[in-house]
Amino acid sequence: MSTLVKLTYQSDPALQRKLMDLPKKVRNRILAPAVKKALQPIAKAARASCPVASGALRASIKVNAKVTRSNQEVNGSISAGGTMGRTLKGSYTRVIRRKNGRRRHISGTEKQTSRYARVIEFGGRYRGRLYPAHPFLRPAMERGRAAAFATIGNLVRVKLQEVIN
Repeated sequence: MSTLVKLTYQSDPALQRKLMDLPKKVRNRILAPAVKKALQPIAKAARASCPVASGALRASIKVNAKVTRSNQEVNGSISAGGTMGRTLKGSYTRVIRRKNGRRRHISGTEKQTSRYARVIEFGGRYRGRLYPAHPFLRPAMERGRAAAFATIGNLVRVKLQEVIN
């Protein structure tokens, strides 16, 4: 999967002290879902502004959230490019006959879609065709960044109160 946009949220010091007092598993169950839920509106906006040829690129936009090893930061990312090894909706399968007479099956999978996502976002050449840049993830992230940070803080505070009480 090709990660095109990353978001890092560091909580305020008072909230961070409360979180650090909790066991690691409890802290992870609070932070990661909060970040994932906060990034969903940004992913929805990216899907809305994504150019559509077959629908595979739009369908491949996913949200991920991971807690760092030091457990002090939560990294959220919005990725475009499919899932490892699975053929995506709208992708293709074709048969190529080699010179020796054998057949070879080629299918459109994660690798091609992730490269296509980068080409559409930043511009470039893909399969012999020059594509102009049509950013869809970066503008969505910039528009929704402040709201995502506010949502993360609110969700963490609510969950923290539930856990403490």
